[in-house]
Amino acid sequence: MISLHAASLGLAAPASAPAAPRAPPQQQWLPGAGRSPSYLDGSLPGDRGFDPYCLVALARTRTSVDSGPWAKLDRPTRMVMAQDWEARKKVAWMREAEIKHSRLAMMAAAGWPLSELADGPLSKLLGLPANLVAGGRAPSLLNGGLFDNLGFLGLVALGTAYLELNTLDNVEGLTPSGYLAGDLGFDPLGLGEGKMEHMAEAEIKHGRAAMLAVVGFAVQEAIYGTPVVQQTPQFFKPFFL
Repeated sequence: MISLHAASLGLAAPASAPAAPRAPPQQQWLPGAGRSPSYLDGSLPGDRGFDPYCLVALARTRTSVDSGPWAKLDRPTRMVMAQDWEARKKVAWMREAEIKHSRLAMMAAAGWPLSELADGPLSKLLGLPANLVAGGRAPSLLNGGLFDNLGFLGLVALGTAYLELNTLDNVEGLTPSGYLAGDLGFDPLGLGEGKMEHMAEAEIKHGRAAMLAVVGFAVQEAIYGTPVVQQTPQFFKPFFL
């Protein structure tokens, strides 16, 4: 489900220069692994304070630390020098990106093996050519065949661009009501009533697992040249078949 992913992250008015460093970080993402960065305070679902390479600084937001002499500093230093509203804006951008990729990955993690299992029978039933690539593998960047249907991909790209342009203010936390990462107001079955926080946590965890799974599918099939449903049938076929 598409659910609420954060409490409101109100953003203060921009300032002309970065402020003094904030207080030291307070939490640990793993016991004994060192302190987590201060901009990951545990307020977001699934936030465990894990950003060892300070990738959040790469978020393309219009903040003072992204231009001028500050842009030449290393990523951790830029985040230390950033004002609170600037750090929150970057975290908001990255969380929005993560939840979008998570949702796509969850669909792909289901669609990938389903296409390999169902393409053959459906093609025969409908009298249509198979859409899989050599060896019965799903089309992908590594398997090839991903750009065989350019018309469909073009429509998807145009639709995605339209949605991105119309939700840009949400991504940057500029809407009057504050920032709610990934919340599109879509819950037709009311699954999140009274337990939105729990559902948001579950969604981001499943999304992260799905992103790893899809990468695994692609790499396994590229290396072994066989469909993932054949390599590990115990995960994709009923045990009684």
